[in-house]
Amino acid sequence: MSPVQCFGCGLVAQDEIGGKRCLALKRIVGNNDRNQYWSCYYYLPVIVEDKPLTAFEHLLLKQAEIDRKK
Repeated sequence: MSPVQCFGCGLVAQDEIGGKRCLALKRIVGNNDRNQYWSCYYYLPVIVEDKPLTAFEHLLLKQAEIDRKK
């Protein structure tokens, strides 16, 4: 697994106070994370079909993928 940036992940969503939060890890994604790279099992690039999927739809896809590997 190669290091990835949270800002390119489809699981990052706007929270209720206008910030960004990872739906999988429940962690706040701040501007300081733009230069940080993480080894994350949940990383999933943004998927665009007719329109970009929501962060929750990305979470469902990734969780199904992880469950299949168990």
